[in-house]
Amino acid sequence: MKERDQLIAEEQKRQIIADHGYVCVKCGAPAIFLAHRIAKTKTNIRKYGQDVIHHRYNLLPVCSNQGCNDACNIGNRPMAAERLAAKIRKHIESVKAVVA
Repeated sequence: MKERDQLIAEEQKRQIIADHGYVCVKCGAPAIFLAHRIAKTKTNIRKYGQDVIHHRYNLLPVCSNQGCNDACNIGNRPMAAERLAAKIRKHIESVKAVVA
């Protein structure tokens, strides 16, 4: 990842954690990581695309407890994952329309 992309990713992480009050969405402990609701796997990146997988709607702040991270994963619920992906795609398209 390029340095500029890393800086943007870190700022996005800070903003998402701040938007959720600096706490884990599952247990309320201090949040230090972001969990992907649709997991960041090669298969999911091919299926949904980088833009969906790394979109802020797909990321939730969690603590260091692996159980909290795992609890955010909706990959075992295909309909929920498809609904979220559709919501993200719609948001991406609306942003593109405003910019154009």
